[in-house]
Amino acid sequence: MKCFGSRALGMIVWLLTAIGCIHIGLMAMGHDLLMMVGMHHMGQIIGYIFGIAGVLSLVMFVMSLTKDHCDCDCK
Repeated sequence: MKCFGSRALGMIVWLLTAIGCIHIGLMAMGHDLLMMVGMHHMGQIIGYIFGIAGVLSLVMFVMSLTKDHCDCDCK
């Protein structure tokens, strides 16, 4: 169960990080993804969520490089 939780968290973080990167790329091309889906009034909150997901993604990446942190047979 422990591995399922960390795997699920990793998948959620991965998805949010990808969406955040797509948003930044679209902003560079002049398109506001939040405006397109009608969530522009929640921009700061969504920015915090994407930022936290980015930090968690980086932490999980570094953890995967430094050691095998999973104690069960989930590979």
